[in-house]
Amino acid sequence: MILDQERKRNLKIQERSGINIGLKDGFREVELVIPDQFGSVVETLKTCYKYGFRSLVVPQNVLAAPNNPKSIVSMSGLYKEIYTGLLKINRTAKKYRIELSFHADTMSILSSDEAHKKELYREAVRVFCHSSHILDGRLFGIKPGEAKGMYEKEAVRTVVQELNTITESLKVDTPIGIETTGKLTDIGSLNNVIEIVKNTHQTEPLINFGTLHARGSGSLTSQLDISKIFDEIESKLGSEYLKNPVMYFTTLSYGPSGETGVTTMSKSNLKFENIAKELINRGMPCTIIVDTPGKEIDALKCIKIIDENMK
Repeated sequence: MILDQERKRNLKIQERSGINIGLKDGFREVELVIPDQFGSVVETLKTCYKYGFRSLVVPQNVLAAPNNPKSIVSMSGLYKEIYTGLLKINRTAKKYRIELSFHADTMSILSSDEAHKKELYREAVRVFCHSSHILDGRLFGIKPGEAKGMYEKEAVRTVVQELNTITESLKVDTPIGIETTGKLTDIGSLNNVIEIVKNTHQTEPLINFGTLHARGSGSLTSQLDISKIFDEIESKLGSEYLKNPVMYFTTLSYGPSGETGVTTMSKSNLKFENIAKELINRGMPCTIIVDTPGKEIDALKCIKIIDENMK
Protein backbone atom coordinates (compact mmCIF):
# COMPACT_ATOMS: atom_id res chain seq x y z
CA MET A 1 0.00 0.00 0.00
CA ILE A 2 1.30 3.49 -0.82
CA LEU A 3 1.77 6.22 1.78
CA ASP A 4 -0.72 9.06 2.28
CA GLN A 5 1.72 11.60 0.84
CA GLU A 6 2.04 9.51 -2.32
CA ARG A 7 -1.76 9.35 -2.61
CA LYS A 8 -1.96 13.12 -2.36
CA ARG A 9 0.77 13.50 -4.96
CA ASN A 10 -1.05 11.13 -7.34
CA LEU A 11 -4.27 13.11 -6.93
CA LYS A 12 -2.45 16.38 -7.53
CA ILE A 13 -0.89 15.09 -10.76
CA GLN A 14 -4.30 14.05 -12.06
CA GLU A 15 -5.84 17.36 -11.02
CA ARG A 16 -3.11 19.39 -12.77
CA SER A 17 -3.21 17.36 -15.97
CA GLY A 18 -6.98 16.84 -16.14
CA ILE A 19 -6.24 13.15 -16.84
CA ASN A 20 -7.93 10.89 -14.30
CA ILE A 21 -6.66 7.34 -13.94
CA GLY A 22 -8.92 4.46 -12.92
CA LEU A 23 -9.18 0.69 -12.85
CA LYS A 24 -11.46 -1.86 -14.41
CA ASP A 25 -13.05 -4.14 -11.77
CA GLY A 26 -10.46 -3.38 -9.09
CA PHE A 27 -8.08 -5.22 -6.81
CA ARG A 28 -7.82 -8.99 -6.73
CA GLU A 29 -6.93 -9.08 -3.03
CA VAL A 30 -10.19 -7.28 -2.19
CA GLU A 31 -12.23 -9.79 -4.20
CA LEU A 32 -10.57 -12.68 -2.37
CA VAL A 33 -11.26 -11.25 1.08
CA ILE A 34 -14.77 -9.80 0.56
CA PRO A 35 -17.02 -12.32 -1.23
CA ASP A 36 -20.17 -10.14 -1.02
CA GLN A 37 -20.64 -8.38 -4.38
CA PHE A 38 -21.56 -4.98 -2.92
CA GLY A 39 -19.11 -5.13 -0.02
CA SER A 40 -16.34 -6.01 -2.46
CA VAL A 41 -16.98 -2.87 -4.53
CA VAL A 42 -17.17 -0.69 -1.41
CA GLU A 43 -13.80 -2.05 -0.23
CA THR A 44 -12.39 -1.61 -3.73
CA LEU A 45 -13.45 2.06 -3.70
CA LYS A 46 -11.70 2.54 -0.35
CA THR A 47 -8.55 0.95 -1.78
CA CYS A 48 -8.75 3.12 -4.92
CA TYR A 49 -8.88 6.15 -2.64
CA LYS A 50 -5.77 4.99 -0.77
CA TYR A 51 -3.90 4.67 -4.07
CA GLY A 52 -5.20 7.97 -5.40
CA PHE A 53 -7.17 6.54 -8.34
CA ARG A 54 -10.10 8.63 -9.58
CA SER A 55 -12.31 6.16 -11.43
CA LEU A 56 -13.60 2.59 -11.23
CA VAL A 57 -15.44 0.38 -13.70
CA VAL A 58 -17.80 -1.55 -11.43
CA PRO A 59 -17.58 -5.34 -11.89
CA GLN A 60 -20.40 -6.85 -13.91
CA ASN A 61 -21.13 -9.44 -11.20
CA VAL A 62 -22.68 -6.67 -9.06
CA LEU A 63 -25.75 -7.08 -11.30
CA ALA A 64 -25.94 -10.85 -10.91
CA ALA A 65 -29.41 -12.25 -10.32
CA PRO A 66 -29.61 -13.63 -6.74
CA ASN A 67 -31.21 -16.87 -7.94
CA ASN A 68 -28.84 -17.25 -10.92
CA PRO A 69 -25.40 -15.64 -10.40
CA LYS A 70 -24.45 -16.32 -14.04
CA SER A 71 -27.18 -14.05 -15.43
CA ILE A 72 -27.95 -10.34 -15.14
CA VAL A 73 -30.83 -9.38 -12.85
CA SER A 74 -34.10 -8.33 -14.52
CA MET A 75 -35.40 -4.75 -14.48
CA SER A 76 -37.94 -5.59 -11.79
CA GLY A 77 -35.29 -7.47 -9.82
CA LEU A 78 -32.93 -4.51 -10.10
CA TYR A 79 -35.16 -2.30 -7.96
CA LYS A 80 -36.43 -5.08 -5.69
CA GLU A 81 -33.21 -6.96 -4.98
CA ILE A 82 -30.06 -4.90 -5.56
CA TYR A 83 -31.13 -1.23 -5.54
CA THR A 84 -30.05 -0.76 -1.91
CA GLY A 85 -26.64 -2.29 -2.61
CA LEU A 86 -26.08 0.05 -5.56
CA LEU A 87 -26.99 3.06 -3.43
CA LYS A 88 -24.36 1.97 -0.89
CA ILE A 89 -21.75 1.90 -3.68
CA ASN A 90 -22.94 5.31 -4.90
CA ARG A 91 -22.57 6.88 -1.46
CA THR A 92 -19.08 5.43 -1.02
CA ALA A 93 -17.95 6.67 -4.45
CA LYS A 94 -19.23 10.17 -3.69
CA LYS A 95 -17.44 10.16 -0.33
CA TYR A 96 -14.11 9.38 -2.01
CA ARG A 97 -14.85 11.44 -5.16
CA ILE A 98 -14.40 8.46 -7.46
CA GLU A 99 -16.18 8.34 -10.83
CA LEU A 100 -18.07 5.13 -11.61
CA SER A 101 -19.04 3.40 -14.83
CA PHE A 102 -20.21 -0.02 -16.00
CA HIS A 103 -19.01 -2.30 -18.76
CA ALA A 104 -20.60 -5.40 -20.29
CA ASP A 105 -17.82 -7.98 -20.50
CA THR A 106 -19.91 -10.90 -21.73
CA MET A 107 -22.40 -9.04 -23.91
CA SER A 108 -22.47 -7.40 -27.31
CA ILE A 109 -25.15 -5.83 -29.47
CA LEU A 110 -24.83 -8.54 -32.13
CA SER A 111 -25.15 -11.35 -29.58
CA SER A 112 -27.99 -13.29 -31.16
CA ASP A 113 -30.26 -13.50 -34.18
CA GLU A 114 -33.09 -15.17 -32.25
CA ALA A 115 -35.93 -12.83 -31.32
CA HIS A 116 -36.29 -14.19 -27.77
CA LYS A 117 -32.57 -13.93 -27.01
CA LYS A 118 -32.42 -10.49 -28.63
CA GLU A 119 -35.04 -9.21 -26.20
CA LEU A 120 -33.11 -10.71 -23.27
CA TYR A 121 -30.01 -8.77 -24.34
CA ARG A 122 -32.06 -5.59 -24.79
CA GLU A 123 -33.37 -6.06 -21.26
CA ALA A 124 -29.80 -6.58 -19.98
CA VAL A 125 -28.65 -3.33 -21.61
CA ARG A 126 -31.58 -1.52 -19.99
CA VAL A 127 -30.55 -2.98 -16.62
CA PHE A 128 -26.98 -1.75 -17.08
CA CYS A 129 -28.16 1.73 -18.05
CA HIS A 130 -30.59 1.99 -15.14
CA SER A 131 -27.92 0.66 -12.77
CA SER A 132 -25.47 3.27 -14.07
CA HIS A 133 -28.11 5.92 -13.41
CA ILE A 134 -28.57 4.71 -9.82
CA LEU A 135 -24.79 4.93 -9.36
CA ASP A 136 -24.63 8.37 -11.03
CA GLY A 137 -22.26 6.58 -13.39
CA ARG A 138 -20.40 8.28 -16.20
CA LEU A 139 -21.40 5.72 -18.85
CA PHE A 140 -22.17 2.11 -19.69
CA GLY A 141 -19.74 0.55 -22.16
CA ILE A 142 -20.58 -2.22 -24.61
CA LYS A 143 -19.01 -3.82 -27.69
CA PRO A 144 -20.85 -3.97 -31.03
CA GLY A 145 -20.05 -7.68 -31.51
CA GLU A 146 -19.02 -10.16 -34.18
CA ALA A 147 -20.29 -9.65 -37.72
CA LYS A 148 -21.38 -13.33 -37.93
CA GLY A 149 -21.30 -13.66 -41.70
CA MET A 150 -22.90 -10.28 -42.38
CA TYR A 151 -21.28 -7.69 -44.58
CA GLU A 152 -19.74 -4.88 -42.58
CA LYS A 153 -22.30 -2.26 -43.59
CA GLU A 154 -25.17 -4.63 -42.80
CA ALA A 155 -23.71 -5.42 -39.37
CA VAL A 156 -23.21 -1.74 -38.56
CA ARG A 157 -26.78 -1.02 -39.66
CA THR A 158 -28.05 -3.84 -37.42
CA VAL A 159 -26.13 -2.44 -34.42
CA VAL A 160 -27.61 1.00 -35.08
CA GLN A 161 -31.15 -0.41 -35.27
CA GLU A 162 -30.71 -2.40 -32.05
CA LEU A 163 -29.29 0.55 -30.12
CA ASN A 164 -32.05 2.87 -31.27
CA THR A 165 -34.65 0.28 -30.25
CA ILE A 166 -33.07 0.12 -26.79
CA THR A 167 -32.58 3.84 -26.22
CA GLU A 168 -36.13 4.67 -27.36
CA SER A 169 -37.41 2.61 -24.42
CA LEU A 170 -34.94 3.91 -21.82
CA LYS A 171 -36.19 6.14 -19.04
CA VAL A 172 -32.69 7.28 -18.01
CA ASP A 173 -30.10 9.36 -19.85
CA THR A 174 -26.98 7.31 -19.11
CA PRO A 175 -24.62 7.51 -22.13
CA ILE A 176 -23.80 4.22 -23.83
CA GLY A 177 -20.13 3.97 -24.79
CA ILE A 178 -19.51 2.02 -28.01
CA GLU A 179 -16.14 0.36 -27.52
CA THR A 180 -13.55 -0.25 -30.21
CA THR A 181 -12.59 -3.92 -30.52
CA GLY A 182 -9.42 -5.78 -31.40
CA LYS A 183 -10.48 -8.64 -33.70
CA LEU A 184 -10.97 -8.08 -37.42
CA THR A 185 -14.03 -10.36 -37.33
CA ASP A 186 -15.71 -7.91 -34.96
CA ILE A 187 -17.53 -4.70 -35.73
CA GLY A 188 -15.44 -2.26 -33.75
CA SER A 189 -12.97 -0.33 -35.89
CA LEU A 190 -12.73 3.39 -35.22
CA ASN A 191 -14.76 4.05 -38.38
CA ASN A 192 -17.41 1.52 -37.29
CA VAL A 193 -17.74 3.16 -33.88
CA ILE A 194 -17.98 6.64 -35.37
CA GLU A 195 -20.65 5.48 -37.83
CA ILE A 196 -22.67 3.84 -35.03
CA VAL A 197 -22.47 6.89 -32.76
CA LYS A 198 -23.38 9.23 -35.63
CA ASN A 199 -26.61 7.32 -36.26
CA THR A 200 -27.75 6.53 -32.72
CA HIS A 201 -29.02 8.43 -29.70
CA GLN A 202 -27.41 8.63 -26.27
CA THR A 203 -24.12 7.06 -27.43
CA GLU A 204 -20.46 8.09 -27.57
CA PRO A 205 -17.17 6.52 -28.69
CA LEU A 206 -15.36 4.43 -26.08
CA ILE A 207 -11.80 4.32 -27.36
CA ASN A 208 -9.74 1.35 -26.25
CA PHE A 209 -6.19 2.13 -27.35
CA GLY A 210 -5.12 -1.48 -26.90
CA THR A 211 -7.79 -2.90 -29.19
CA LEU A 212 -7.14 -0.32 -31.91
CA HIS A 213 -3.41 -1.08 -31.66
CA ALA A 214 -4.07 -4.83 -31.96
CA ARG A 215 -6.64 -4.40 -34.73
CA GLY A 216 -4.02 -2.55 -36.75
CA SER A 217 -1.32 -5.16 -36.02
CA GLY A 218 0.59 -2.70 -33.86
CA SER A 219 -0.49 0.54 -35.55
CA LEU A 220 -0.25 2.98 -32.61
CA THR A 221 3.50 3.47 -32.25
CA SER A 222 3.77 7.26 -32.05
CA GLN A 223 2.11 10.33 -30.61
CA LEU A 224 0.97 11.21 -34.14
CA ASP A 225 -0.93 7.90 -34.35
CA ILE A 226 -2.81 8.82 -31.18
CA SER A 227 -3.47 12.33 -32.48
CA LYS A 228 -5.08 10.93 -35.64
CA ILE A 229 -7.68 9.08 -33.55
CA PHE A 230 -8.83 12.30 -31.89
CA ASP A 231 -8.71 14.22 -35.17
CA GLU A 232 -10.95 11.60 -36.78
CA ILE A 233 -13.49 11.80 -33.97
CA GLU A 234 -13.50 15.59 -34.02
CA SER A 235 -13.89 15.88 -37.78
CA LYS A 236 -16.64 13.25 -38.12
CA LEU A 237 -18.57 13.63 -34.86
CA GLY A 238 -17.64 17.02 -33.44
CA SER A 239 -15.43 18.43 -30.71
CA GLU A 240 -18.08 17.77 -28.03
CA TYR A 241 -17.10 14.09 -28.11
CA LEU A 242 -13.60 15.01 -26.95
CA LYS A 243 -14.85 16.84 -23.86
CA ASN A 244 -13.90 14.61 -20.95
CA PRO A 245 -14.18 11.20 -22.67
CA VAL A 246 -13.65 7.84 -20.98
CA MET A 247 -11.00 5.68 -22.67
CA TYR A 248 -9.30 2.35 -21.98
CA PHE A 249 -5.62 1.49 -21.86
CA THR A 250 -5.11 -2.24 -22.43
CA THR A 251 -2.07 -4.23 -23.53
CA LEU A 252 -2.92 -6.95 -26.03
CA SER A 253 -0.98 -9.40 -28.14
CA TYR A 254 -1.95 -9.54 -31.80
CA GLY A 255 -1.51 -11.26 -35.14
CA PRO A 256 -2.73 -10.82 -38.73
CA SER A 257 -6.37 -11.10 -37.59
CA GLY A 258 -5.97 -8.64 -34.74
CA GLU A 259 -6.19 -9.35 -31.01
CA THR A 260 -4.96 -12.77 -29.86
CA GLY A 261 -4.57 -12.36 -26.10
CA VAL A 262 -3.00 -10.15 -23.45
CA THR A 263 0.53 -9.06 -22.72
CA THR A 264 2.18 -6.89 -20.10
CA MET A 265 2.75 -3.15 -20.15
CA SER A 266 6.52 -3.67 -20.26
CA LYS A 267 6.32 -6.06 -23.24
CA SER A 268 3.71 -4.15 -25.22
CA ASN A 269 4.83 -1.80 -27.98
CA LEU A 270 1.80 0.38 -27.26
CA LYS A 271 3.44 3.01 -25.07
CA PHE A 272 1.40 5.05 -22.63
CA GLU A 273 3.92 7.89 -23.04
CA ASN A 274 2.51 8.64 -26.51
CA ILE A 275 -1.04 8.77 -25.17
CA ALA A 276 -0.05 11.00 -22.24
CA LYS A 277 1.93 13.39 -24.44
CA GLU A 278 -0.98 13.86 -26.85
CA LEU A 279 -3.53 14.39 -24.09
CA ILE A 280 -1.27 16.93 -22.37
CA ASN A 281 -0.54 18.65 -25.68
CA ARG A 282 -4.28 19.02 -26.34
CA GLY A 283 -5.09 19.96 -22.75
CA MET A 284 -7.85 17.38 -22.98
CA PRO A 285 -9.57 16.38 -19.71
CA CYS A 286 -10.41 12.68 -19.73
CA THR A 287 -10.53 9.44 -17.80
CA ILE A 288 -8.19 6.57 -18.66
CA ILE A 289 -9.23 3.14 -17.37
CA VAL A 290 -6.26 0.81 -16.98
CA ASP A 291 -7.10 -2.83 -17.71
CA THR A 292 -3.79 -4.68 -17.94
CA PRO A 293 -2.55 -7.87 -16.22
CA GLY A 294 -0.77 -5.71 -13.63
CA LYS A 295 -3.37 -2.93 -13.59
CA GLU A 296 -2.78 -1.58 -10.05
CA ILE A 297 0.97 -1.13 -10.56
CA ASP A 298 0.51 -0.10 -14.21
CA ALA A 299 -2.02 2.59 -13.22
CA LEU A 300 0.58 4.06 -10.83
CA LYS A 301 3.12 3.97 -13.68
CA CYS A 302 0.64 5.86 -15.88
CA ILE A 303 0.31 8.61 -13.27
CA LYS A 304 4.10 8.85 -13.06
CA ILE A 305 4.37 9.08 -16.86
CA ILE A 306 1.80 11.87 -16.92
CA ASP A 307 3.80 13.75 -14.28
CA GLU A 308 7.08 13.34 -16.19
CA ASN A 309 5.54 14.68 -19.39
CA MET A 310 4.06 17.79 -17.75
CA LYS A 311 7.53 18.98 -16.68
